[in-house]
Amino acid sequence: MEEYIYQNRKKINELYMHDSLLIGLIVDMCNKKIDIDLNRWELSEEYKKCKVIFENVLHFEFDRLDFWAGDGGCINDIYIRDDKISQEYIKKRLKYAIIEHRAKKCSDPVDFFSYEKDKFINICLQLMSGDIVSIICEKMTFTYI
Repeated sequence: MEEYIYQNRKKINELYMHDSLLIGLIVDMCNKKIDIDLNRWELSEEYKKCKVIFENVLHFEFDRLDFWAGDGGCINDIYIRDDKISQEYIKKRLKYAIIEHRAKKCSDPVDFFSYEKDKFINICLQLMSGDIVSIICEKMTFTYI
């Protein structure tokens, strides 16, 4: 099992995901968690089942454009967006999360977000179809199953 947080986020770019197949995606809104099941294409030219878990999800977007091909479930690449625009967007999403949390007048003494922008990472899965799955979260875990 490999864990990725803000401090080691650049290692996500080293994950080999090309030609992996997306076989399941579960969004757990109550726990702010996303589970993705994959058949990961290995350099040994075989598929291995794995799971990618995103925790403390701040933002999730699945862009369905289908520019390149009809195979929307095949992954081309995984990478982080760590540019200034992405960091500004994370700050903006955090502001909205704080406002929303306060508006709900939650009695929970522990806030569900730490509200620190330097804890969140913007992870993108680019599909062969040209679509982008963008997830802003606090932690990503990769494991074989």
